[in-house]
Amino acid sequence: MRYVFILMGLILLSSFVSADVNVGSCMNLDIFGERYVLQNDLISSVTDCILINASNIIFEGNGYKIIGNSSSGSGLIVSNSQNTILKNLHISGFVNGVVIDGANNSLIAPMIYNNSLIDLNISGNSLNNSIIDMQHIGSYYLSNGSLSYFERNSFGKIQFLRYFSSFGSNLSNEVILSNSFASIISDLSPGFNVLSRIYFYNTPINFTNATILKNGVVCPLNLCVNLTSLNSGNIVFEVLGWSNYSLFDYGISIVSNLSLNNTQNNMSNNSNNSSSQNSNSGSNSNSASSSSVLPTTPETNLPLNNANNPFENQNLSAPPSYNYLYRNQLPNSGKSKITGLFTSEFTGSKISALGLIVLILAGIIAFLYYAKKRIVKHRIMRNALQI
Repeated sequence: MRYVFILMGLILLSSFVSADVNVGSCMNLDIFGERYVLQNDLISSVTDCILINASNIIFEGNGYKIIGNSSSGSGLIVSNSQNTILKNLHISGFVNGVVIDGANNSLIAPMIYNNSLIDLNISGNSLNNSIIDMQHIGSYYLSNGSLSYFERNSFGKIQFLRYFSSFGSNLSNEVILSNSFASIISDLSPGFNVLSRIYFYNTPINFTNATILKNGVVCPLNLCVNLTSLNSGNIVFEVLGWSNYSLFDYGISIVSNLSLNNTQNNMSNNSNNSSSQNSNSGSNSNSASSSSVLPTTPETNLPLNNANNPFENQNLSAPPSYNYLYRNQLPNSGKSKITGLFTSEFTGSKISALGLIVLILAGIIAFLYYAKKRIVKHRIMRNALQI
């Protein structure tokens, strides 16, 4: 009898555990809290293929495609619902790829492309939806307040702290999240230019002098506000508007035998390593090799194409406030070692400030030394006249 009750309990429990619902054709997904799983590619012959109008639904695409005939309808519509998750599916060939209308807090992660009017349309009264995993999405329209954040699980997240609206022709090209790097091309999408919070995941925890760069130069404190330590492993900071932002580390060491306003010598690189250490002077990457030089403005025009001696006879002279960023450490010549950030004048960087302090102290010491000699000499002459 005991085993009969156990068996009945298991049967009763299983009745409350819903199995996945298989999807093999265009249909309505309207069961609250259900997980629907696409079983094959769908070639749509109807106006709208997949309609979701219940909350807490997960639609798992399993990598399959939903394809229309480009003449009518939408591939997938989410309306009047909450907390919908769309993932692992391709939608193309419709007038509208995905339409989110009157839906809130959805997570969107399909690939949407080659739809004749628009690929992703988040409109109506939709609020706080998010695009995750940053797969390919082409043309888009985002109504005011409809988007909360972009996220790539391995790299980070861009969270918008103000409502905005925006539209464009290729969302994947305009928004980029990669290793310690976030970029939105605000010239193409000015609507994104609002107060935002940036998260970088899995960042190094052993930086000696980390900073946030905006467009390749150190971001001013009034434009980038750190909310965590830059050595925390997962960093968070806020920005006032959009271009590109990256995490950068530069170690500072005292430099000998170097003139910042004249041609610098003694920086010959080992030719065996030079080919892997060169970087393009216009590069926007934050993952250059450990000995690459990144001029922070194109006007500096450092000629870095000399494969044999890329750092020999480089002129570091430039108009005031132009910066040169050196990632970690340049090759040693036996006399000089350069690491860190340099400017073309004694302002704007720690090493410049240090050099200025050293010069001031040296001047004070020299002044006191010669002043003391003049006082002693004056006393000797006065005593001699008195005698």
